[in-house]
Amino acid sequence: MARGSVCDDGIAVKTNKAAAKNITVRNTNIFGTHGLSIGSQTFDGVTNVLFENNYVYGKSSAGVASTDANAINIKTDQECGGLVQQVTYTNTCIRYAKHLLVVNANYGSCSGTAGTPQFKNIVVNGALSENSVSGAYEEIEGFNSSNLAQLFVANVKFDVNKNNADQDATVALDNVNGFLPSGTGVTTSSFTLSGSVPTCTFAF
Repeated sequence: MARGSVCDDGIAVKTNKAAAKNITVRNTNIFGTHGLSIGSQTFDGVTNVLFENNYVYGKSSAGVASTDANAINIKTDQECGGLVQQVTYTNTCIRYAKHLLVVNANYGSCSGTAGTPQFKNIVVNGALSENSVSGAYEEIEGFNSSNLAQLFVANVKFDVNKNNADQDATVALDNVNGFLPSGTGVTTSSFTLSGSVPTCTFAF
């Protein structure tokens, strides 16, 4: 089991020289970071990434809050964007976070090779949040009406269900306990995926 505490992304899967693919991040605890992240550089493509059985804390074990308390975090923009596909977050336990689930194609702080942000087959199966900080929210933001963010979200129990800037997305939902994206160009549907809300044993 890995443990990490930094002032940036706890995990960052990105492309700077070549495509990123066939990556697993499992049984990791991250404290006071910017989350389990894809991006921001995705211009060479990100494919087949699994985050499994991870704990995300929005503050350090000493109580120092993250400067950007993300949990599940996918980010890019047209300055460094590309295709992100077949990314799965399974059994994610979240505490003291502010941005519980963010998929953002207009990140606005990215450099690299210009390209179109595309999010396809993004799966969140099993996530629990507790003690989220004031102003906590979820955000699903595709790039435009021709490049919708495609998500499948199942077995999720967030202690805060608040939308922020949702747009241009198709989201399939199963057992999500009130989580309901809405906004310009956002459509939702039902589907079925085996699994359950994770049982989490937090360290603090």
